Amino acid sequence: MNHVKKAEGGEFYCPNVVRAGSFPVKTKIGKPDEFDTNIVCNIVPDNTKTRGKVDFEYQKLNERMGKSNNMNIKMNLKDIPGGKEIPMGYAVVTVKDGTVPAKLTYNGHLVPREVKQDLYGKIKTAVKDIGMKNVDVSRNAHGPALTLNIHQGQGLHDISVDITPSIPCKVPVTDNGWPRPNTRKAFDSRVLDGIKTTGTHLVPKGDNVWAVSYSKAEKAALSKIDEGNGCRREVNRIMKKHVQDCTSRSKDGLPGVSSHLIKHQILWSAEKRPDQNYWQHGNIYNCLIDTMGDMASALDRGKLPNYFSNSENILRGKDPGVLRELSGHFKREKEKLLHM
Repeated sequence: MNHVKKAEGGEFYCPNVVRAGSFPVKTKIGKPDEFDTNIVCNIVPDNTKTRGKVDFEYQKLNERMGKSNNMNIKMNLKDIPGGKEIPMGYAVVTVKDGTVPAKLTYNGHLVPREVKQDLYGKIKTAVKDIGMKNVDVSRNAHGPALTLNIHQGQGLHDISVDITPSIPCKVPVTDNGWPRPNTRKAFDSRVLDGIKTTGTHLVPKGDNVWAVSYSKAEKAALSKIDEGNGCRREVNRIMKKHVQDCTSRSKDGLPGVSSHLIKHQILWSAEKRPDQNYWQHGNIYNCLIDTMGDMASALDRGKLPNYFSNSENILRGKDPGVLRELSGHFKREKEKLLHM
């Protein structure tokens, strides 16, 4: 990132790497082969709009050209006559002239895909110029993230690092009704205050709209959730291992499903059972059984609300067959525990 910052327009990206994902909250399982990082963009948006319309989009690609997540493909933007509604959980960002490189904007809007593609090009150049051997950048973005691959060789496992551009955001974590009455029963006021202070940020999940991300709030919640002798993070780790096991055994690898949904289920289950004594390590057996049941029920319904924005279903658009397969896995594992 120090090399990126020295490139033309590179001052747009902060060289400091912000650790994200499961590693900093100690819910990482298995070998250390996948890491998540955020790169904060040096910008204060002129306006962030989560409601209303977006009036530009990319022209559709010819199928032979590939998909929009291929960062090697240059795409053209166009106006949308009359505009389209901003999807739930997304935002449009406007910036003042001269505050960001012009190539990242369209009609005064900061364009997510342009930012992601620009960072991809700069990181790829940095890897080449520095002479990093056995390191490459995947051309296909994974959601909002670019992926840096480190090939260690000599029988050692490869390491992938997801790099996500991030924009500061003033959309409060309380914008969609959180904390709820049951939230206040489940968590200490100091934990809730810390989550509120952490807030939200924006990531380039869409091509023309930014996703409001609660990942920092999730990190804050999971970091503080078990002060004392709680077992929620341990339940999280065990359930993530089950997702990993089911994925490895699945014929198709459970496409579209990740362990991220476990974070949300843990927080919902904690709110469903607010008694702090229930979540003590001495009761972890029952906690695991009950949370597995909660997860299976959500998968069967095809509905698991975003913990911080319960009008947003994080299972929306997922293959029903994949959800049933994972649900069946949790049900079988729950039955094994019940008969031990």
